[in-house]
Amino acid sequence: MENINIKIAGMHCASCAVNIEKSIKSQAGVKNASVNYANNSAQIEFDKTKIDLAEIERAIKKVGAYRILQENESQDDLLLVRKSYRKFILAAIFTLPLLFSMFFDMGEIIGEDLTMLVMIIFTFIVVFVFGFQFHQGMFIQLKRFQANMDTLISIGTLAAYFYSLYAVLTEQQVYFETAAIIITLILLGKYLEEKSKGRASLAIKQLLSLGVKKAVVLINGQEIKKDIAEIKIGDLLLVKPGEKIPLDGEIIEGESAIDQSMITGESIPVEKKPGDFVYGATINNFGLLKIRVNKIGNDTVLAQIIKLVANAQASKAPIQKLADKVSGIFVPIVLAISIITFLFWLLVLNASLEISLINAVAVIVIACPCALGLATPTAIMVSSGKGAANGILIKDSQSLETAHKIDTIVFDKTG
Repeated sequence: MENINIKIAGMHCASCAVNIEKSIKSQAGVKNASVNYANNSAQIEFDKTKIDLAEIERAIKKVGAYRILQENESQDDLLLVRKSYRKFILAAIFTLPLLFSMFFDMGEIIGEDLTMLVMIIFTFIVVFVFGFQFHQGMFIQLKRFQANMDTLISIGTLAAYFYSLYAVLTEQQVYFETAAIIITLILLGKYLEEKSKGRASLAIKQLLSLGVKKAVVLINGQEIKKDIAEIKIGDLLLVKPGEKIPLDGEIIEGESAIDQSMITGESIPVEKKPGDFVYGATINNFGLLKIRVNKIGNDTVLAQIIKLVANAQASKAPIQKLADKVSGIFVPIVLAISIITFLFWLLVLNASLEISLINAVAVIVIACPCALGLATPTAIMVSSGKGAANGILIKDSQSLETAHKIDTIVFDKTG
């Protein structure tokens, strides 16, 4: 069995994560899969003799417009936050005039016909341009006979918009501002989601920043500066006083006191001499050291720490699995309740089409926010990240969830 942790691009709600997870688990050779919406990642345990990464990616693409990010590829969290913010602000600019029309009679200022034309055009821009991602998401899921949060948003806003067009022709009450406000508020929610996800993954970035980007390699007595990625096992490194040790290795020449606090928590530097092992990202306090590299890349202690934190953030606590089950059936249930509401008002209470539709749309709109699927993984990411920043490493989220039962802590005094 092989365990991998991959990044997935394209997820934008908790239902996306649930659908991807189901698709991966349905593949022959996959023992277990856990997809985390908060950090756009998936932990997969599979038999590589029965299935490979290409087949797993096909299973992911089968349920939507998702893809696996390559090792050297990453999503720019800051860029995503900025794009979400810009989209919200632009949508808000077009929505504000529609919002004012709810409180002021714009017809008296610019005329009834012009007011209606402005409402139709501005709502179209907000719903179909800035809200395009939701309609696209709904149709992608519809082709696969599935539904997610996009389905709720899209149905709610399209119903309000097209009913309002019908109302214009029949000279009834219009609800253009409702459709625009729904999209704008959901875009605000998406911006806040991206912001919280970006902050939650900050701990990994801080740990990555501890590493050294370049190192001085001794080749035939000459000092040559190289990128860390170019260094191989067995290379001889020169580390001057005050510099960080680039990679894990063995001291060949020189003596020094190494500050290992970032790995061991020891506040006092540890004396090192030839034959002793040192770790990447620790600090050489004094003395010139020659170090032979014995671990590179993902095998270094720092890389293992980063992997531990990433796995803890990607793992699911038992309570999150419950939230995912609810999210998986949430959308179909909401749609069913909305249809029942419409039929009840129309057929049982003999209400008008307008009132019946408004109540049905209200059910859909109220259910739209995706906080249910985001709250638990975000809490896990923030807590495990905060712990890592303070030197506390958490193996998995299940350990974190059961930590509240601890009533005794035993400390082993370093040194």
